[in-house]
Amino acid sequence: MISASQQVLFSVGLSGDRYSIRELRMVIELLRVGAIHGAAEMLESHLAKSRERMIAQLKIVSVLPEPDHLAPYLTPVEPGQSVTSP
Repeated sequence: MISASQQVLFSVGLSGDRYSIRELRMVIELLRVGAIHGAAEMLESHLAKSRERMIAQLKIVSVLPEPDHLAPYLTPVEPGQSVTSP
């Protein structure tokens, strides 16, 4: 998941999310030493921070021009249009 999001960020000229790897590494280290409560708190903190970073990145990406060509399996969505699964 992190690798895929990094590739997308790089492809549009944004820097990667170097904080997520560190935060998740800290969660794993806390679990390894048995600090379950600390790991849970760190994961909660990571998810909140990650959400804020993602919102900021989406704001930047939202102003980029539309690509000239979309892959055949993608369908453009007009503003205000509802997206539903088949």
